[in-house]
Amino acid sequence: MLKEAIGNEGVIVVVLDVPDEVCQRRIGGRRVDPETGKTYHLDFNPPPPSISSRLIIRGDDTEETIQKRLKVFHEQTEEVTREFERVVEVDGDRNPDLIFSSISEILNETIRSLQIDPTGVKNYLQTQVDPILTPLLEKLAIDQPDNVEEYIINYLSK
Repeated sequence: MLKEAIGNEGVIVVVLDVPDEVCQRRIGGRRVDPETGKTYHLDFNPPPPSISSRLIIRGDDTEETIQKRLKVFHEQTEEVTREFERVVEVDGDRNPDLIFSSISEILNETIRSLQIDPTGVKNYLQTQVDPILTPLLEKLAIDQPDNVEEYIINYLSK
């Protein structure tokens, strides 16, 4: 079990709550330029008009596939969240800066409850985490990868 592997004190599971309809729109609006491999989104990151005609829809971005992925996501999220005492939902259908602020506040509350020096943690978050997390959240919102864990690992290894 995950809980036994990492313990539970101070652990908070943050679940980004995004309605399935929004996920479907985000995923369904993705388009890929087969020449460059660059991903665009019809609403959030529109392609230049000069390349619009050559863009393709990924084969795994069909309505049926999206529905299956959402079902698996919900099942796996339930399994994980059942293992932990502190599960907090954050509205993930907002600007990445607002999402980051919400998560930061949750972390700050946890730090206070554990009586950890918040100044050192705040400095760490601002200098080490924020410069990584904010661009990562922005890229995740645009690219909508199928495998978020792999995407994050690849992003952080650059």
